[in-house]
Amino acid sequence: MSAWQERAKKVWSQGFPGTNSKRSTQYPKNAPDFLSRASGPYVWDINGKKYIDFVGALGTIILGYNHPKVNDAVVNQLYTGYVSGTFPHPIEIECAEMIQSLFPACEKIRFFKNGDDATRAAVRIARAHTDQSYVMSENYHGSSDLWTSLTPPALGVKETFHIGPFKKDSWLSKGSEACYIDEPIVFDPSETRKEEITSRLNYCQEKGTVVIFDEIITGCRVPKLSVHKWWNLKPDLVCLGKAIANGFPLSVVGGKKEIMDSKEYFLSTTFSSEAVSLAACKATLTELKLKNMEDLWFYANRFQTRFNELCKSIGVEIKGYGTRGSMDLTKPEVALFCQESLKAGILFGKAFFFNFSHMEASFDEYLFNILSDIVRKIELKQVSLEGELPKQPFVR
Repeated sequence: MSAWQERAKKVWSQGFPGTNSKRSTQYPKNAPDFLSRASGPYVWDINGKKYIDFVGALGTIILGYNHPKVNDAVVNQLYTGYVSGTFPHPIEIECAEMIQSLFPACEKIRFFKNGDDATRAAVRIARAHTDQSYVMSENYHGSSDLWTSLTPPALGVKETFHIGPFKKDSWLSKGSEACYIDEPIVFDPSETRKEEITSRLNYCQEKGTVVIFDEIITGCRVPKLSVHKWWNLKPDLVCLGKAIANGFPLSVVGGKKEIMDSKEYFLSTTFSSEAVSLAACKATLTELKLKNMEDLWFYANRFQTRFNELCKSIGVEIKGYGTRGSMDLTKPEVALFCQESLKAGILFGKAFFFNFSHMEASFDEYLFNILSDIVRKIELKQVSLEGELPKQPFVR
């Protein structure tokens, strides 16, 4: 155990920081304890070892770490005022107008800090609008009790909530559901999934049930920057976050005017107006408007296909789509592959995210030569797993 780990055990409850995804037990034994810096597609641990990073700060990075245009915007804002807590700052309007122009479902907007903030707020807005309480959901949307109750073993959650899966013509009377919330593609951007989501959206809106698209992850990561714009769908409310500010803490609830403005609801958070993250968001969206998301989509999907073809023989696969995927490190063969990749300076984890800095680095041949060597060693049984098998803290 490193000196930093020893210090962490003395100050962090349960010995790890605030998100489950940073638990060291989710990675092989040789994963870095701490990271000291990052730039482009690379991160460095506290011992100075450099890694090509495919975890991407859990999907918050879309342009690459330490992006100069985002940094410049942040520094400029920092020196003109960090938090505008007494009265609004003009950057709040400028940023909201930019989001409104790029995400058509966002006719009116509220800012928050985390994805969980946004999804909880969207449910509260829907409940106020419909005067109903039941929530239809089948996925994880953050760490609040409402969503944690859906993720076994739901440790620490003792209450029962008005929440359950999507069902047509269910036991509930017409219009009694407040909302239906879903990640529109999760790991499946197929036509079949599109048809399913479109059908659910139409069904709910006919009943007067508010439809919420959780695009915390897909926002700024798919063609046309969002699934609702890409698929030409009009949900009632949309939640955005993660990549929208390229790593700075910001989330958004946007939606139809008649819902966002329909009734009074209580939503209040001091740091929603924190101007540095809003400046980062403006800079990120400005850069994304200059880039071609379809190019990234094509390149990332090609990378995923090539990766899966190479690793098929050893039972390793990135599930999902090119810019967002998942690897099951609780499987010994996947843990072994990730262990050997770490030795070679490549960081994979349960979460896989591909961003513009990966595409722009043009290191595919170098990378796949290394991965091919790792696959060969595993096929020949020249390496074995060191330490315990990684664990995941809950089921999504």
